[in-house]
Amino acid sequence: DDLLLLKKGGEVVYHGELGVCSSTLISYFEGLGATPICLGENPSTWMLNQLNKQSITNSEGEIESIDFAKAWKKSDNYQTLGDELDRLVAGREEKLQIKSDERYAQPWYRRDKLMMIRAMRIYWRSPGYNLSRMTLAVAIALLLGSIFFPIKDRTLFTETQMDSMFGAVYIAFIIIGQLSITSIIPVTISIRDMYYRHEAAGMLSSRSVMFGLLAAEIPFLAVISLSFPVIFVSLIGLPNDNIVEDFWRGFGVYLFFGLNTAIYSYIGQMFCFLVPGQGTAIVLANIFIGLNNAYSGFIASPALLTKNFFFAVQYYFVPGHYVYQGMVTSLFDADYSRNVTILEESIYFDQLCVSDPCTVFVNDYFQAFFDGMWSYATNNKDLGILVLWSVCIRIIASVALKYLKFSGK
Repeated sequence: DDLLLLKKGGEVVYHGELGVCSSTLISYFEGLGATPICLGENPSTWMLNQLNKQSITNSEGEIESIDFAKAWKKSDNYQTLGDELDRLVAGREEKLQIKSDERYAQPWYRRDKLMMIRAMRIYWRSPGYNLSRMTLAVAIALLLGSIFFPIKDRTLFTETQMDSMFGAVYIAFIIIGQLSITSIIPVTISIRDMYYRHEAAGMLSSRSVMFGLLAAEIPFLAVISLSFPVIFVSLIGLPNDNIVEDFWRGFGVYLFFGLNTAIYSYIGQMFCFLVPGQGTAIVLANIFIGLNNAYSGFIASPALLTKNFFFAVQYYFVPGHYVYQGMVTSLFDADYSRNVTILEESIYFDQLCVSDPCTVFVNDYFQAFFDGMWSYATNNKDLGILVLWSVCIRIIASVALKYLKFSGK
């Protein structure tokens, strides 16, 4: 048998045959001046003891320190082993060499398929991320929707009821988005670190990872995006103009809510690929959440946000503005079948009424609440902007994953 013996630090101190009863190994160390082995002593124990002592007895009987790694490189055994390796390298046959004309061991479609399967398994085994999102989406839809269920079939609302419905939509998309972006970061960090190891081994490309993440995310996004609108819209009610119109309104809520959930998730992944650690990614995520909260158009009105150039840039930039605009316009704009009672003390009385009390269409109150700046007719444009947001985020994330490396291993 042969033995490759390394000392602490990975340096070689012996490599070669052991000999009968480790006689060759024992002769080598005793030749360096190591304490002779005792009769019946285990050779492996004796050898390790000599390495730990790091000292020998010289020819004059004096004890001196020794570096066994340096002694090995000066030994005849080392020279003999080097000559043998040179002979093997010089005489190697071309047909026995392992070569590949490709960078990766598998074609791209095979890598994509395997990564997709692996990513889907990771997602399936991450209930803290996906199950919590789906459960919360259903819970929020039931909680917020049940508040308005008693007034679902009414055709006359108070201002407080209308404001509450606007606020319920705002709370829903913010909470689900916040949960999506914060819970996806730990999952993505682990996948990112796994990719660094596999990419260095020639097993994966960044494109395969991005494809796998996209494929794994879509089924869960579809379930979450569908569960909330079906429950919430059913409980809160629609204008009931006609079946076709109500379908398209509900479908609009589904599209905007789905894109909101997707963008928050994709943004979280992008932050993980752009910065070294999980803590920094969470800080960036919180900044993104704050911007969406402030500039969505509910806390501060669209007219107020667009008066100042600095605020206007952020208002038109953040995706939360387009998500919230699309959801509330789908539910309330162009609603001429239901009405709102406006009292004299209302801030909208002078704008909407000529006598007290007065009743206006939901559409009129909606336009007054959002300063006449939001319209159901712009939903297609808003959807296009959100799709563009999604595509740009994926592109930035792909480039970051490919060219930025934060692994210290």
